[in-house]
Amino acid sequence: MTTWVIDRIAAFDMRFPLTGGAGSDAVHTNPEYSLAVTHLHTCGGQSSTGITLTLGHGNRLVCDAIELLARPLMGMEIDELMADFGAFSKRLADDSAMRWLGPHKGVVHLALASLTNACFDLWAKSRGVPPTFFRAMKLLSSCVHSGPAARNEATSLSAVTPATIPR
Repeated sequence: MTTWVIDRIAAFDMRFPLTGGAGSDAVHTNPEYSLAVTHLHTCGGQSSTGITLTLGHGNRLVCDAIELLARPLMGMEIDELMADFGAFSKRLADDSAMRWLGPHKGVVHLALASLTNACFDLWAKSRGVPPTFFRAMKLLSSCVHSGPAARNEATSLSAVTPATIPR
């Protein structure tokens, strides 16, 4: 039987310089398209990838935040993690040492996005979902169609406010 326990986490700073003004605008005059990449590895030899897009030198900060925020994932079995991922991701966002940086914006938000993508990728692989770009969306969609309880377990709705709830 395959073991899906996370035993190693790595973040990579990938950058793609643009030439000749490509991608520039009035604010970003020297853009460098960047990816903050999360790799989760299991003791059974499986791995998953999550990414988030940034623009330039701040990408290193996002990678550092990924490594700090990912520490609680170590030793976790993917099905246990995903059984209540909404609550778990909220705990990550509320990390007392990182929260002051802003869990719903900026560096922490981007780091959490990359971690979330990697978790959903590993979960999909553990369930044999075919490798497609929309792998995680298929799983999330199944949670959404399973009703409010499953949806709340899979996602953190902490950013939903009365102003964003349709009437």
